[in-house]
Amino acid sequence: MSNENEKKYREERDMLGEAIRNAAVKAGIIREDVSLTGPMLTMLCDNLAELSLSQTLSQTEPNLKKKDFHMNNYKDPALQFGKALADAGLILDGPPIMDGKLHRVPTAGDKRGEKSGAYAGHLEGRMPGGFIQNFKTGEVVKWKAEGIATPQLSPAERAKYAIEAAQARKERDAAISAEHEATATAARQLWNESWIAKSTNPYCVAKNIIDPIGLRTVPHNVTPICESMGIRIVKTPFEAKQAREADPSARVFKAGDLLVPGRDADGKLWTLQSINPYFKSLMKGGKKHGMFAVAGTDDPKRTLRASEPVIIAEGFATASTVSRLLGQPVVVAFDSGNLDAVAGEFRKRFPDRSILIAADNDHAAQINVGLNKAHEAAAKHNSGIMTPPFEKGDKGTDWNDYAAKNGDTVTEIALNRQKEVALQGSRKSPVVTKEAWAGIKTTIAASFTRLMGVDKELIPIKNASREKGAGYEM
Repeated sequence: MSNENEKKYREERDMLGEAIRNAAVKAGIIREDVSLTGPMLTMLCDNLAELSLSQTLSQTEPNLKKKDFHMNNYKDPALQFGKALADAGLILDGPPIMDGKLHRVPTAGDKRGEKSGAYAGHLEGRMPGGFIQNFKTGEVVKWKAEGIATPQLSPAERAKYAIEAAQARKERDAAISAEHEATATAARQLWNESWIAKSTNPYCVAKNIIDPIGLRTVPHNVTPICESMGIRIVKTPFEAKQAREADPSARVFKAGDLLVPGRDADGKLWTLQSINPYFKSLMKGGKKHGMFAVAGTDDPKRTLRASEPVIIAEGFATASTVSRLLGQPVVVAFDSGNLDAVAGEFRKRFPDRSILIAADNDHAAQINVGLNKAHEAAAKHNSGIMTPPFEKGDKGTDWNDYAAKNGDTVTEIALNRQKEVALQGSRKSPVVTKEAWAGIKTTIAASFTRLMGVDKELIPIKNASREKGAGYEM
């Protein structure tokens, strides 16, 4: 094929792909923010063809319902699961693997090398099912196949399936737990063999991290003990790609990258995040949910002992900027999907302490994931939010970007202003007794009847309180 014909072919292919994607979005098959990848094309074509045929049949056979047609002709569980994965923003390079094991995959918006999605699908048992999690958006889906006829089971058969399902869950949980423990052991070994990080690290220079206290740097070589735990050290991104392809189970690190420790509230090291100016990734097989680092101190437990508010940010660069300008340690949650779990850990340990979230502000994106997840975590754990006040057209998403654009003085003023407002939002609401609340309701209702001329003894006030302990919280 000549270069001109090849160019024409690519243009026509791209136009066709975009047309199919737009039709799929309009038909409600995929979300508008989901990117079209090669393996999704066949699935979208199948769905659109099915939708078109169902509409034709609905005209020639009025008694045939569209939903019935769809469910009767869309019985492949793997195809259904693939659509559910795409709807959740996960990107696969082929059909989903339905082996019941957890698989990590990229999501829409991931940078090169990132895998912010996870899924597990199975075909065994009475009904195919699966689990989907998008760590970038925080979305979690417990999926079951639809439109598949299930046989009538006797009580003994139902009991048998229930026992088998429980055993399968137990085995999966045990396997995940064992992998987390093995990764934690490898993380501690690599951490002990790594160098203390310096401000001359390329990532520190790029992000103006003046004092990378508490961090380390990937060494150029590791001991045989470390290698026996699956740790592989490479020098270039190309070598990293080769190492991962040669051994998918390997825990690959590039020499010189920054290492950020992921610990639990008891200080146990569970995982490591490696970062350079172009790439960041958490350790393969590591535990992430509820794990955190702390910027601005080499003693993470200081954050637990301190009396000042707990401040939580997504990435280390953001946390380092906020820590430096506010003069206190700042917790690193790693990404927006982990804000809820980390805030929950601190709220559980410190029910009366103020918690503030230094949120990312993805203001230029169609969906502001950073701010949305921060608001969800704040509402759930009675926390305040500090949002970088970007103007329309500004580049950047976090407080580190804001400082790079506006300078330390302006950023410090903005942070303190936001902190004061956020503290008001994070303070514990006063508790009102049932008797006092009844009196408040009666007073409000009486005032309302006088103003509106409503001749009622009491106007119900709903959803204005929630029960807690022996009283009510406003």
